[in-house]
Amino acid sequence: ISYMNGESRHVTNLLLYYPITSVWAHADPVFSNKVNYYEIMNPKVWNSTANLVNDYYSRLILELTARHWDHNIADDYYLDKARIEGKELVIGNQRFSAVVLPPLTTLRRATLKKLIDFYQAGGTILGIRLLPDSSPEMGGNDAAIKEGIARLFGAEAGGTPRAYAGQQNAKGGRAYFIASEVGKLVDMLDAQLPKDVQVVEGSDS
Repeated sequence: ISYMNGESRHVTNLLLYYPITSVWAHADPVFSNKVNYYEIMNPKVWNSTANLVNDYYSRLILELTARHWDHNIADDYYLDKARIEGKELVIGNQRFSAVVLPPLTTLRRATLKKLIDFYQAGGTILGIRLLPDSSPEMGGNDAAIKEGIARLFGAEAGGTPRAYAGQQNAKGGRAYFIASEVGKLVDMLDAQLPKDVQVVEGSDS
């Protein structure tokens, strides 16, 4: 084990986006004069949207782990440094075939462009519960964000009455929006993306 840890590198084809931009976009109640600093860790003082984003993000991590999906996490800083090689999103020496987006309300324009480039090159993107329509650059109702999200998931994806909506492009890029169920998102991963390692036998205990 020591040799493996010292002479190997971590490999996973799944990236989970860290939704801090959306959380900060709804952080105003916490940093107003109405909230004491010592209450900042209390979810009750946060905006309900920020709590929803955080709840789904935590549930995604737990469900991916429970379903044996190893993954890395990256925010806008690392996506800005990412490059597209073939059908993969590459950050440093890590190569990803799929990106999972927690519920989002706000997304940097540069991050959205990188996601679109990845999808157009043949990558897979899965979003859940909320799709962004705002950016730090332009604020709410940003036409560039709304247009880019429509290119990724389809114009009506965010309001789908079904469990999920999706589309595929000529390069094999796939984008799915899951309406609400975290388990359904992982089901889609199981169906669309090969695992590096599969546990086929044994007890969960």
